[in-house]
Amino acid sequence: MLTFVLLKGWGFTAEVMMPLRDALQKHFPDAQYAIPIQYCSSIQHDGDIQEWRDQWLPREALSSPDARVCYLGWSLGGLLASRLAALPDARTATLITLGTNLRFVADDHWPCAMPPHDFKGFAQAWQRRPQDTLRHFARMALQGCSNPRALRTMMDDWLDFTLPIDDGQRQLGWLQSTDLSSYWTNKQYSCHHFFAAHDALVPCTAAAELAARGIQSDVLNDAGHLLPVTHAEHIDRQIADLLKDGADA
Repeated sequence: MLTFVLLKGWGFTAEVMMPLRDALQKHFPDAQYAIPIQYCSSIQHDGDIQEWRDQWLPREALSSPDARVCYLGWSLGGLLASRLAALPDARTATLITLGTNLRFVADDHWPCAMPPHDFKGFAQAWQRRPQDTLRHFARMALQGCSNPRALRTMMDDWLDFTLPIDDGQRQLGWLQSTDLSSYWTNKQYSCHHFFAAHDALVPCTAAAELAARGIQSDVLNDAGHLLPVTHAEHIDRQIADLLKDGADA
């Protein structure tokens, strides 16, 4: 039994993952789909992640003898998907991230990320003007997309204008502090990471650095950050191939 876990990005509602869910359902009509509406309240310990997961993941996804789970996260959701997939009882078939960086904020060890000054400015703007900051964030997510005008009309349905300031700030703190190195290497399950060539939030140069570390990644040349919406069909086909390869191995 295959279950897909789809995790949204910062500042968005779960609705933004529905185009990808719909594409996957065509390929995998018998699979289960779990799309949590709320984020975890804490990621300090694996116990926090497990407790949150157990609130929304179908029980049989972990208890069935033939259970396999594909953890798929976009942006901040990729960070959470990486944590979930690494849990001892996760039954992970594969981990897929979209527009998720090894580190979201650059440092001396990982320069292929958002400059610290830019991230700090964004976090400060969120505290002062959260709704304006969400709209600015949406414009950044739309950069590089092939049809931004059509997508812009749907942004009000996707942006989470009910996100409390403190929750948003805590999640930004996760993005600032988390290093996913240990979650993406030397795993017993397959991992694949998708980047967008025109992403205004996550530099696609990270893909080459990951490849140098032996971590599989692809760059989608005609894409911006909004991958679950603009490239749902392409990602669905790639996931089908990855799962088939894993089953044949």
